[in-house]
Amino acid sequence: MNIRCVDLNQTARFCPRRWRNEVGIYISVYDAKATDTNEVGLEHYFLMHTMELLYEEFCKVGTVNIRARFEAKKVLNDMYIERFETGIVMAVGFETMKELDDLWEYYRQEKLTPLIHEVLITSSALKAAEVKSVRLVTKLWEDEYEVCKEELEHKTNRRVDIVDRPYDIKLVRRLKKYQDVLARELSKMRDLDNEMELNRDQFMNCVRNTLSNTQNSIKTLQEYKDIAASPKARKMFHKDLLDLYFTIIEKWRMYYKIFEVEIVTPLLQIHTICENEKQTEIRRKIITMVREMQQMLEPNYDLQTVSHPEMAKKIIRREAPVFLGLLSLVPMGVDRVADIDIMIDEYSREFKMDFIKE
Repeated sequence: MNIRCVDLNQTARFCPRRWRNEVGIYISVYDAKATDTNEVGLEHYFLMHTMELLYEEFCKVGTVNIRARFEAKKVLNDMYIERFETGIVMAVGFETMKELDDLWEYYRQEKLTPLIHEVLITSSALKAAEVKSVRLVTKLWEDEYEVCKEELEHKTNRRVDIVDRPYDIKLVRRLKKYQDVLARELSKMRDLDNEMELNRDQFMNCVRNTLSNTQNSIKTLQEYKDIAASPKARKMFHKDLLDLYFTIIEKWRMYYKIFEVEIVTPLLQIHTICENEKQTEIRRKIITMVREMQQMLEPNYDLQTVSHPEMAKKIIRREAPVFLGLLSLVPMGVDRVADIDIMIDEYSREFKMDFIKE
């Protein structure tokens, strides 16, 4: 059975809690198909039940993970995903007028509904709502937009004590808790780095023997992968070392993809109005370090621009175009994680609150 509600413009307006510099994205179910049509009762109650289940699922997924989805799409990814209110209302917050206007323009161009559907309606959401399919419709209210616009126009730089932002406190605690995971992963990364370093000479000899007489550089990881997969390379006695290197690179990619969600996104969700200048700079450095590393690990990134200072001392100049960028990625990935761990401590310590230890 397909259930369709009336146009959102004709429905009663919800009244969520509203903080300064926020608007609500009002979400309603326009069309839904039940998983088990035999259990569907009155259309109105089915619709309300579906919305309740979706609301519960969105709350369960959490604002950090939903912000991460916006970040992955690189669309409207500068706004805070504050919380969900029953109804369903997704409260979003802003630091600047541009962020608010970007959302409003997206809504005016009728791009918001498909985007919200892509971000929120996953296979897990459908399963939780007990439906095969669902169509959403979204609405922004112009009076909320105007009020938020005025608030942003008269926004001050006065710092807000984080004790007045319970959600931000939870995010800092989340970061501190994740450091336990980070320490374990860092230990594993160091073991792999040490293994690569112990076998560096044999690895370099193997790579030298796979290169043609005219090849004097390795410009990208994709180029290295092609070389390591060549028939000549597969006959090498130390071909396992060629595989070890790429196994490490794949692990680094996996780690930094996780760090984007578990470190970068929570930092993005912490309101800058709660930070001092030092914290804002630390946050910027952490985010830059993670994202730069992700870029350097991309298949076609220019390895000639990559250099680790310690590795540079170990590679003779004429072989640097082949090996410096390639071998720098491994220790560089490890060092950045160690630095990030220290910076998370520095960042959280600046709040000078005992709650960090809880």
